[in-house]
Amino acid sequence: MISILGFYRRSNDATEYIHFQDDGKEYLTNGVMIWDQEIKEKIDRLEKTETIDIGRMKGWLHTSRPYSNIAKYYGALTFEEFCQHIRDHIKRYFPEDSGYEKSDVSLMKVNKLNNKPLTALVIKKSDEVAVPSIYLNQYFAEYEEGKKDVHEIFYDIVEQRRKYEEEKNILLPDESVEELLSFERVKDRIIIKPVGYERNKDKLEGKMPFYVMGDIAATYHILLSSGDDFLMTAVINNELMGRYNITLQELHSLAIKNTMRAFPYKFMPMLQVMSEMTGIAFSKDDIPLYVLSNRKYNNGAATAFYPGIMDQIAKEFSGGFFVIPSSIHEMLILPKDGIERDDIRHLLRSVNVEMVAEEEILSDQIHEYDPVSKELYISGSELPSKMRDTKEHQKEQKQGKMR
Repeated sequence: MISILGFYRRSNDATEYIHFQDDGKEYLTNGVMIWDQEIKEKIDRLEKTETIDIGRMKGWLHTSRPYSNIAKYYGALTFEEFCQHIRDHIKRYFPEDSGYEKSDVSLMKVNKLNNKPLTALVIKKSDEVAVPSIYLNQYFAEYEEGKKDVHEIFYDIVEQRRKYEEEKNILLPDESVEELLSFERVKDRIIIKPVGYERNKDKLEGKMPFYVMGDIAATYHILLSSGDDFLMTAVINNELMGRYNITLQELHSLAIKNTMRAFPYKFMPMLQVMSEMTGIAFSKDDIPLYVLSNRKYNNGAATAFYPGIMDQIAKEFSGGFFVIPSSIHEMLILPKDGIERDDIRHLLRSVNVEMVAEEEILSDQIHEYDPVSKELYISGSELPSKMRDTKEHQKEQKQGKMR
């Protein structure tokens, strides 16, 4: 059983210590080290204090001594304690002379589309303009679930930042923020990213240009950097679009062209995709389920906006097909063939709750394709081609929302 005997501080550098007893034996710890000998001699060189920064001490205990009884005594780190500890000490985990010892490290709240606010760690060298945001929410979830301790997470973050350094393909290497305001400088790098419309209505309406098909919205972004498994973009809001002095239709057409060039579409049976990802050869699929994405399987649901794609799919399935927005990274295509829409909708909602990360959920709505308007629509709702001349539609266009 743990019993706290006192708190101490070293005067020359303010290092804090806990003097405690565990099953009758005395110990002294600064969070990194735990001493069980010459305790009195060590304490005599310290200053006694009434309290210490327990959050900071917990951070070190859960980093250096995560399975010690004293760490368990003070309990798990809260999310705020976890983030602050990572921010304050990440630089010491980078190799010497890596350039990170003088970097600026900060935390920022990011109100992303399609997600609740996230906490991002930003590590910026003095000569860098664009740097990745490292979201700590998922790392904290791994810590909470016992999958990794804080020490391992420090090194994972260092590896993520190092990987960015190695794989980054900076498309605008010398750009300043001001230069991003120039339409001529960025026009060939404007792409679309898909988000769920209903899930993000309050972040879209009146704040940024977007194009809606059913419950799927295309938003517009400047592609800054890309790698095998990441995209780094800057969102185009209403203010930025105003500076570009272009119409919503012009912006959409340009973004579609750029996205199609940078991220060609891929359409294949689900089992073929699984074989590619796992290297395992699967037997013939009894369920004719297909995947529509891009070659990187990143932001792949944007392919649903590519002109002509759905028409090609429609030629293969003359009896019609459902479009299942399984995540922002892909759409699933399922021929109707007697399948009940409600059964698929129930399955989609269950998958979104249990299997898809919140920031990657696209929609809970099953969609179909209207060959007249060339657009997707929510299955069971009115065809888009019948809504074109309604007063509601005309009002939406004036508000900057395109359907």
